[in-house]
Amino acid sequence: MKRRPAGVLLVVGGLHLVSACWHVLYSGMNSDEGFYAVAARSVWQGDVPYRDFGHTQMPLLPYINGLMMQLTGFGLFEQRAINGLWGALTLALAAIWLSRRTNVYWALGLVAFFSLSAPWMYFIHLGKTYAFAGLVTVAALWVYTEVAPSVNKVSGLALLGAVGVGCRLPSAPYFALLWFAAALELPRHSRKDLLEAAGYSILWPALLVLPFYLAAPEAAIFWTFDFHRISGLTRSWHVPWLIVATLAPALWLGLAGGLLHAVVRRSLPGRRDLVVVAATLATLATNLLPRGAFEEYAVPLLPPLALSASVALWHAGSVIRWLRHGLVPLVLLLANLGLTVALQWPHLRTEPRYIGSILLPPNAPYNPDLPESMARGRAVVKRYLPPDRPFVGPLIILAVETGHRVPHNLRMGAFSLTSDFAADKARRLNLATIPELEGYLTDPAMPLLAWSKTPDNNYLYSMPTFHSTARDRSFPWNKFLQRDFVIAYQDADFLLLVRKNAVPAER
Repeated sequence: MKRRPAGVLLVVGGLHLVSACWHVLYSGMNSDEGFYAVAARSVWQGDVPYRDFGHTQMPLLPYINGLMMQLTGFGLFEQRAINGLWGALTLALAAIWLSRRTNVYWALGLVAFFSLSAPWMYFIHLGKTYAFAGLVTVAALWVYTEVAPSVNKVSGLALLGAVGVGCRLPSAPYFALLWFAAALELPRHSRKDLLEAAGYSILWPALLVLPFYLAAPEAAIFWTFDFHRISGLTRSWHVPWLIVATLAPALWLGLAGGLLHAVVRRSLPGRRDLVVVAATLATLATNLLPRGAFEEYAVPLLPPLALSASVALWHAGSVIRWLRHGLVPLVLLLANLGLTVALQWPHLRTEPRYIGSILLPPNAPYNPDLPESMARGRAVVKRYLPPDRPFVGPLIILAVETGHRVPHNLRMGAFSLTSDFAADKARRLNLATIPELEGYLTDPAMPLLAWSKTPDNNYLYSMPTFHSTARDRSFPWNKFLQRDFVIAYQDADFLLLVRKNAVPAER
């Protein structure tokens, strides 16, 4: 490798830092961030996922992010900053790998590409599973492509797979395919190696994931499998192709172009590189087809997709020489921005204020007022809700911000209520029933409710079918709220209500 381009490295690093800080502070708040933060706090207070509270994801991430928040404190921006760290480590690992395969300029171009990719940066920094899952996918790619065939390699991929799937179940096909390909590399005649590899591959999931299912089998199976199966069958929405395309249009085209050129010129990348491509595309297909729930499910797989596209284009550089001079990352970056604007032009014409975000308005808005809004929300909660009183309402991120406890059956925020199950089953699954919620609303000792300005988030869906809880097509909680509460504070995100017999609300 030639002399280290320190100046370019500093510029790209500074670019990523500025972009990351922007996305930590000003990405629009997502309702899921509350239950992820509450879960991280809960497990470090001794609670166990599924047994003590509902959690729609696999059990490991609350422990990982919660451990980090032992140092930073628990809160919205702290959770985002930790995910930003995972995202930065993902790009660093990917850049080192790519610099070994191509050159340092391609590697820095990859970092710049993602640092200016608004969809990737937005979803990576949200308080969800995408950032850490993305880091583990790149780590698994590194182990699979760089480590020689051995029992240790298969065991390492099994460990990474257990961690990755233990944080995000939809990533399972990716890790399974890499593990299977690595297992096929072992000598067929060595029964000892095969048995040892199989033993380690069973050991890691048994140690890291199985205990949670043994602690609460019914609840664990419901939250990690049945919840998604039932809600997926009953929902009516799907991801339009336009939204998927604008996640990373230059990556889709770059990978397709690189592979097509490699096939035509018969200059294919190595077998392991092709396995990574197959594993990535297969996992993208299972997440997005035939009618994926959310386009953001593809986000953890974009770095391995970019590495695959880069390797394919680099091989094409043996014929197209200018591809070898570091121009492709710049071309892809400009193409990504240009294609995103072009694909979204109908939306940007009607919503010109979103031109700076280069994001589809309904899915990923920015909110420059979020830090101030969060500070005001915290102040209202601390003023009206005594420290010993539980926090009730779907905006449970404010409970984390203010240190208030959340009832065990409301820790899924907007996704905590059910009318699909009888009371005894709802209790076993840590879901709240309508009578239990109404009990909170009518309790004179409950002085504050943290409601959302998005009506659908105010317990209007029954879990897991997402059937409406509204009665006679009206808001079901109006009779309690209008009778007993007044507005203490509201903005684009928060609607904080205080009981009329509390201290008079400021208007």
